[in-house]
Amino acid sequence: MDNAKTRVRSKEELISREKGLIDIIDILEKNRIYYFLQAGVVLGARRDNYFIKWDWDVEIGIFEKDFIKNYNLIRDELLKKEFKIYHEIYGRDGKINVFRDFDEKSTIFELLSWKPNLFKTKYCRWHINIPAKFFKTNHTVNFLNRKFNCPGPVDDYLKYQYGEDWRVPKVSSDKKEYLTKDFFNKNFSTELWRKIIKKLNI
Repeated sequence: MDNAKTRVRSKEELISREKGLIDIIDILEKNRIYYFLQAGVVLGARRDNYFIKWDWDVEIGIFEKDFIKNYNLIRDELLKKEFKIYHEIYGRDGKINVFRDFDEKSTIFELLSWKPNLFKTKYCRWHINIPAKFFKTNHTVNFLNRKFNCPGPVDDYLKYQYGEDWRVPKVSSDKKEYLTKDFFNKNFSTELWRKIIKKLNI
Protein backbone atom coordinates (compact mmCIF):
# COMPACT_ATOMS: atom_id res chain seq x y z
CA MET A 1 0.00 0.00 0.00
CA ASP A 2 1.19 3.50 -0.86
CA ASN A 3 0.85 5.31 2.48
CA ALA A 4 1.67 8.69 0.95
CA LYS A 5 -1.13 8.24 -1.56
CA THR A 6 -3.71 7.18 1.03
CA ARG A 7 -2.85 9.75 3.69
CA VAL A 8 -5.76 11.70 5.20
CA ARG A 9 -6.01 15.08 3.50
CA SER A 10 -6.02 18.30 5.52
CA LYS A 11 -9.10 20.46 6.01
CA GLU A 12 -7.62 23.02 3.58
CA GLU A 13 -6.99 20.35 0.95
CA LEU A 14 -10.54 19.03 1.24
CA ILE A 15 -12.06 22.52 0.99
CA SER A 16 -9.98 23.02 -2.16
CA ARG A 17 -11.31 19.68 -3.44
CA GLU A 18 -14.89 20.85 -2.85
CA LYS A 19 -14.33 24.06 -4.81
CA GLY A 20 -12.49 22.22 -7.58
CA LEU A 21 -15.28 19.71 -8.08
CA ILE A 22 -17.97 22.38 -8.13
CA ASP A 23 -16.00 24.50 -10.63
CA ILE A 24 -15.57 21.53 -12.97
CA ILE A 25 -19.22 20.51 -12.79
CA ASP A 26 -20.27 24.12 -13.38
CA ILE A 27 -18.17 24.10 -16.59
CA LEU A 28 -19.86 20.93 -17.81
CA GLU A 29 -23.37 21.99 -16.88
CA LYS A 30 -22.94 25.47 -18.35
CA ASN A 31 -21.94 23.90 -21.66
CA ARG A 32 -24.64 21.20 -21.48
CA ILE A 33 -22.17 18.34 -21.43
CA TYR A 34 -23.60 15.28 -19.71
CA TYR A 35 -21.33 13.95 -16.97
CA PHE A 36 -21.54 11.47 -14.12
CA LEU A 37 -19.59 11.23 -10.91
CA GLN A 38 -18.07 7.79 -10.48
CA ALA A 39 -16.00 5.61 -8.18
CA GLY A 40 -14.72 6.96 -4.85
CA VAL A 41 -16.45 10.31 -4.98
CA VAL A 42 -19.85 8.55 -5.29
CA LEU A 43 -18.87 6.06 -2.57
CA GLY A 44 -17.89 8.87 -0.22
CA ALA A 45 -20.97 10.95 -1.01
CA ARG A 46 -23.33 8.02 -0.38
CA ARG A 47 -21.58 6.37 2.54
CA ASP A 48 -19.99 9.31 4.38
CA ASN A 49 -21.87 12.28 2.94
CA TYR A 50 -18.45 13.69 2.05
CA PHE A 51 -15.25 12.87 0.22
CA ILE A 52 -13.26 9.85 1.34
CA LYS A 53 -10.57 11.76 3.19
CA TRP A 54 -7.75 9.41 2.20
CA ASP A 55 -8.76 9.21 -1.47
CA TRP A 56 -6.40 10.80 -3.97
CA ASP A 57 -8.65 11.48 -6.97
CA VAL A 58 -12.08 12.68 -8.03
CA GLU A 59 -13.38 10.84 -11.09
CA ILE A 60 -15.89 12.37 -13.50
CA GLY A 61 -17.16 10.32 -16.44
CA ILE A 62 -18.18 11.69 -19.84
CA PHE A 63 -19.47 9.58 -22.75
CA GLU A 64 -16.84 9.34 -25.47
CA LYS A 65 -18.78 11.13 -28.22
CA ASP A 66 -19.31 14.13 -25.93
CA PHE A 67 -15.74 13.98 -24.63
CA ILE A 68 -14.16 14.08 -28.09
CA LYS A 69 -16.58 16.71 -29.41
CA ASN A 70 -15.94 19.03 -26.46
CA TYR A 71 -12.34 18.16 -25.65
CA ASN A 72 -10.80 21.56 -26.51
CA LEU A 73 -13.66 23.48 -24.92
CA ILE A 74 -13.36 21.56 -21.64
CA ARG A 75 -9.59 21.90 -21.63
CA ASP A 76 -9.72 25.67 -22.28
CA GLU A 77 -12.35 26.22 -19.59
CA LEU A 78 -10.31 24.28 -17.04
CA LEU A 79 -7.25 26.41 -17.76
CA LYS A 80 -9.34 29.57 -17.36
CA LYS A 81 -10.26 28.33 -13.87
CA GLU A 82 -6.52 27.98 -13.12
CA PHE A 83 -6.43 24.20 -13.15
CA LYS A 84 -3.10 22.72 -14.23
CA ILE A 85 -2.96 19.84 -16.71
CA TYR A 86 -1.30 16.78 -15.17
CA HIS A 87 -1.97 14.23 -17.93
CA GLU A 88 -4.23 14.09 -20.97
CA ILE A 89 -5.21 11.71 -23.77
CA TYR A 90 -7.33 12.71 -26.75
CA GLY A 91 -9.39 10.00 -28.47
CA ARG A 92 -10.03 6.45 -27.31
CA ASP A 93 -9.87 6.05 -23.55
CA GLY A 94 -9.38 9.79 -23.39
CA LYS A 95 -8.82 11.72 -20.19
CA ILE A 96 -7.97 15.13 -18.87
CA ASN A 97 -6.35 15.00 -15.42
CA VAL A 98 -5.92 18.28 -13.60
CA PHE A 99 -5.03 19.67 -10.18
CA ARG A 100 -5.21 23.08 -8.50
CA ASP A 101 -4.14 24.93 -5.31
CA PHE A 102 -2.02 22.05 -4.03
CA ASP A 103 0.22 19.72 -6.04
CA GLU A 104 -0.93 16.62 -7.91
CA LYS A 105 -0.29 14.44 -4.85
CA SER A 106 -3.12 16.15 -3.00
CA THR A 107 -6.05 15.71 -5.41
CA ILE A 108 -6.22 14.81 -9.07
CA PHE A 109 -9.50 15.57 -10.85
CA GLU A 110 -9.93 13.01 -13.62
CA LEU A 111 -12.29 13.68 -16.51
CA LEU A 112 -12.61 10.28 -18.16
CA SER A 113 -14.06 9.18 -21.49
CA TRP A 114 -16.35 6.12 -21.53
CA LYS A 115 -17.28 4.19 -24.70
CA PRO A 116 -20.07 1.62 -25.21
CA ASN A 117 -19.00 -1.91 -26.10
CA LEU A 118 -20.05 -3.53 -29.40
CA PHE A 119 -23.38 -4.67 -28.01
CA LYS A 120 -24.01 -1.46 -26.04
CA THR A 121 -24.46 -3.48 -22.85
CA LYS A 122 -21.56 -1.82 -21.02
CA TYR A 123 -19.54 1.36 -21.02
CA CYS A 124 -15.82 0.65 -20.93
CA ARG A 125 -12.38 2.18 -20.60
CA TRP A 126 -9.20 0.17 -20.38
CA HIS A 127 -9.77 -2.68 -17.93
CA ILE A 128 -12.94 -1.40 -16.21
CA ASN A 129 -16.59 -1.28 -17.20
CA ILE A 130 -20.00 -0.12 -16.00
CA PRO A 131 -23.17 -1.88 -17.25
CA ALA A 132 -25.37 0.30 -19.44
CA LYS A 133 -28.36 -0.49 -17.20
CA PHE A 134 -26.96 1.98 -14.67
CA PHE A 135 -27.53 4.79 -17.20
CA LYS A 136 -31.01 3.85 -18.45
CA THR A 137 -32.57 6.55 -16.32
CA ASN A 138 -30.99 9.59 -14.74
CA HIS A 139 -29.81 9.17 -11.16
CA THR A 140 -28.25 11.66 -8.77
CA VAL A 141 -26.40 11.69 -5.48
CA ASN A 142 -26.84 14.47 -2.92
CA PHE A 143 -23.49 15.98 -2.04
CA LEU A 144 -22.13 19.40 -1.05
CA ASN A 145 -25.67 20.81 -0.94
CA ARG A 146 -26.47 19.97 -4.56
CA LYS A 147 -27.33 17.03 -6.79
CA PHE A 148 -24.76 15.41 -9.07
CA ASN A 149 -25.37 12.90 -11.86
CA CYS A 150 -24.11 9.38 -11.20
CA PRO A 151 -24.80 5.79 -12.25
CA GLY A 152 -27.76 4.29 -10.46
CA PRO A 153 -29.61 3.14 -8.56
CA VAL A 154 -26.65 4.35 -6.52
CA ASP A 155 -26.48 1.49 -4.03
CA ASP A 156 -26.66 -1.09 -6.84
CA TYR A 157 -23.87 0.65 -8.73
CA LEU A 158 -21.68 0.78 -5.62
CA LYS A 159 -22.33 -2.92 -4.97
CA TYR A 160 -21.28 -3.68 -8.56
CA GLN A 161 -18.04 -1.73 -8.24
CA TYR A 162 -17.09 -2.37 -4.60
CA GLY A 163 -18.99 -5.51 -3.59
CA GLU A 164 -21.65 -6.36 -1.01
CA ASP A 165 -19.57 -4.75 1.75
CA TRP A 166 -19.20 -1.37 0.04
CA ARG A 167 -20.30 0.35 3.26
CA VAL A 168 -17.15 -0.89 5.03
CA PRO A 169 -14.23 1.58 4.59
CA LYS A 170 -11.06 0.10 3.10
CA VAL A 171 -7.84 2.08 3.12
CA SER A 172 -5.72 0.83 0.24
CA SER A 173 -4.10 1.99 -2.99
CA ASP A 174 -4.29 -1.54 -4.47
CA LYS A 175 -7.42 -1.57 -6.64
CA LYS A 176 -7.67 -5.34 -6.51
CA GLU A 177 -8.30 -5.07 -2.78
CA TYR A 178 -11.45 -3.00 -3.08
CA LEU A 179 -12.85 -3.37 -6.63
CA THR A 180 -14.93 -6.33 -7.75
CA LYS A 181 -13.76 -8.67 -10.51
CA ASP A 182 -16.83 -7.75 -12.58
CA PHE A 183 -15.85 -4.09 -12.56
CA PHE A 184 -12.08 -4.45 -12.66
CA ASN A 185 -11.90 -6.67 -15.74
CA LYS A 186 -11.08 -6.20 -19.41
CA ASN A 187 -14.13 -6.30 -21.66
CA PHE A 188 -13.48 -8.98 -24.28
CA SER A 189 -15.49 -7.47 -27.14
CA THR A 190 -13.93 -4.03 -26.65
CA GLU A 191 -10.41 -5.47 -26.56
CA LEU A 192 -11.09 -7.56 -29.68
CA TRP A 193 -12.45 -4.53 -31.52
CA ARG A 194 -9.37 -2.48 -30.58
CA LYS A 195 -7.09 -5.19 -31.92
CA ILE A 196 -9.04 -5.35 -35.20
CA ILE A 197 -8.89 -1.58 -35.63
CA LYS A 198 -5.17 -1.55 -34.90
CA LYS A 199 -4.52 -4.36 -37.38
CA LEU A 200 -6.55 -2.66 -40.11
CA ASN A 201 -4.95 0.70 -39.23
CA ILE A 202 -8.33 2.43 -39.12
